[in-house]
Amino acid sequence: MIKFFRKIRQKLLQENRFSKYLLYAIGEIVLVVIGILIALQINNWNENEKIKAEEKILITGLIQNIESDIRSLTAVTKSDSTLIDANRILLSAFKNDSIRRNKPLLKQRILEASGTSSFIPSQITFNQMQFSGKLTYILNDSIKNKIQAYYDNVSNVLDYQESNLKLIYGTAIELAPFLCKLPLKPNCLKVE
Repeated sequence: MIKFFRKIRQKLLQENRFSKYLLYAIGEIVLVVIGILIALQINNWNENEKIKAEEKILITGLIQNIESDIRSLTAVTKSDSTLIDANRILLSAFKNDSIRRNKPLLKQRILEASGTSSFIPSQITFNQMQFSGKLTYILNDSIKNKIQAYYDNVSNVLDYQESNLKLIYGTAIELAPFLCKLPLKPNCLKVE
């Protein structure tokens, strides 16, 4: 192809047709520019397709993480409901003299009422998106804002959970001397 154009140029120059040569040169430049623009457009299209594919992968990962969070929160809620019920039973047991005197039954009620459950969120995809700058791959601003709001709420839940756990452990430390007087197995209430 290059040889073909070179022959045309040489022929026009040899025949002293400068105006036709100039017109030919401008045409060749226009064709090259059009070719470059087409190549850039194809490249942009390919990049957009890659970003859309990456966006789909990221959203799929976020959905899986959120589904995992839902399962975890369901388990925590169920566990917390059980603990609340056990604490209600324990409170009523303290009001009942016969249960207070029955040390093994009281021990059983205390052990049922003790314990905690923790929500551990799955933030793998979101953290990857934040640290790699791929949060910008989510093109829909509404979805992007909702994702950010969800993980802000998760952060608030974790802060609340941490303060509750500190309160629970503080209470456990205060109750430890009383509980150690009960006929429990050695070291069963060891608080570190």
